[in-house]
This record gives sequence, C-alpha cells and structure tokens, in this order.
Amino acid sequence: MRHSLTALAFGAAACAAPETTDLEAASRQGLEAAPIVISLDASGPRPALTLNVDGVDYPAVFDTGAMSTVVNISRADDLGLRNEGPLLPPFDRAHAAGGYQTTLRGAAIGGYALPEISAAVLPSPLPEAVAILSPSIFSGKLVTLDLAAGELRVEEKTDAVMQLGEAYGYSASPFALPAIPVTIGGETVAAHIDTGSPVELIFPMAFASRLPLTGELEQVGIARSHFGERPIYRARITGTVRVGPLDLADPEVRFTDAVPNVNLGTALLRRLLVTLDPQEQRLWVRQHPTGR
Repeated sequence: MRHSLTALAFGAAACAAPETTDLEAASRQGLEAAPIVISLDASGPRPALTLNVDGVDYPAVFDTGAMSTVVNISRADDLGLRNEGPLLPPFDRAHAAGGYQTTLRGAAIGGYALPEISAAVLPSPLPEAVAILSPSIFSGKLVTLDLAAGELRVEEKTDAVMQLGEAYGYSASPFALPAIPVTIGGETVAAHIDTGSPVELIFPMAFASRLPLTGELEQVGIARSHFGERPIYRARITGTVRVGPLDLADPEVRFTDAVPNVNLGTALLRRLLVTLDPQEQRLWVRQHPTGR
C-alpha cells in the first residue's frame, strides 16, 4: 500500500508553564542536582512535546536530526518573531520563499526555561506545525533521550554523569548531527540518530546497489522535507546489520534520496538510551535496560 511519509510531524503533550530550575545552582555549589525530566509523547511516529512561549502553549517535536530549531513561517507572527536576516546554513540551501533567521525568546518545555534560541523560519509541509526543536537548545548540558519511558532528562556535565563509557562523535559538516556506526558485512558507515524519522533505518539510494538485498525495491511513499519531495522505497537486507549495541537480523529498511546520510529513526531508537552533549558534539548510546 502506498502512503505519504513526511520528514516533519507535530503533536502535543501536556507540559507545565515556564519556571526556573536548580541545575546551574547545584553545579556552582559542587552538588549533583537531580536530572530535569521533560515528558514526551512517544506514542506517535515522532516524539512530541509542548513549547511554551510567553505563557502560551504550542505543539512541537524534538528532532535529533535537526541541526537547528525550525519554526513554521505561518505561525511566526503568533510567536512574535522578527526577521533578523537571511537563513543560515544548511537551510540557506532550501530556497524557501520568505524564509529568514530569527531568535526565539521566553521559551520553555516541561517547565525547563530555555536560553535564547537561534531559529530558522520556513514553510512547513504541515500547516499545523509550529516548531521543530533541535538538541542544540540544550547546549552546555547533557540530554538523554529515553523514548521507551517517554522522557528527556537534562543534566549538568558532572564527573559522575560523564562516566558513560565510549563516546561517539557527530558527523562532519555541513550536516553535523549525532551519529553512531552501522556495520553491514565488512562495511561500516555513520548513521544519523533522527527522531524526525519514524522508520528503523533509511539509506540514501546509492546504497541500494551495494547492499545484499532480498528481492526488488518497492516504492512505498513520498518523503517530504524543507528541501523538497523524493520517492521512498523498501527492501530487506540479507544478513545481520549491527547498529551501535544492537544486532538486527535481515531487517526491512527504506531507501530515499531525501536523506544525504544513513538515518536511524524512532522505531529503533525506542530500544536505545541516547545521551547527547550538543556543545561538544558527542554522544553515548546504550541498549535500553527494558530490552524493548
């Protein structure tokens, strides 16, 4: 059955109004503060949460595949955003009519007050969309994505917290995003951790001719993003695919030129705990203790 897939989707989960946190205060006193827990609605294809701006709630998603925060241009006036100049990379490549750069102020999620956020203002494939929040909003902190529990956990970078084992680096510019190794046979590639994608694994089309596939490619939909529309295909890889700490046997995957790199989506991320350090562009990945 053919259906439409979007690169962006938005939903809402109930969150409290903005309030200050004690992470910085505890850090200054040499104490280890409890993590700030932000609830996510992980029941859909992408993690949804509520963005509070000046006391008003708006639906948003948390997208680890976004290099910076994006606001739907149709809702920019609602948020009181100003045009501060041309779009910055990589969104300057989108050639979006009317797109511009702005600063989002007075925002919070789940009671956690956010710093001023540099954001791209662009048309969205979904008219009800308000914002896509990048992990960069937590620069200077550690943020753990736990989709199985429906949580983001924000912590200071204390010595105890940093004992997380081997760290992976982000991918190289111009798409500097959190990535982990994916190994198929003798080939290892970096896969972007992308909560904006609902499927387990997506490969650029060039991989279809060099991976061991069972059967022919089958078109199953259209991938839509700020950079346009591309067909999306599915096929099954023959053999074991190792994704970070996980081994997948004969997995069904997707292929599309809507992505420049291999993408690891929410269907698989529910089986992992991912801790991001956006400032230092590094991450830690462990198998989720529930084994889901």
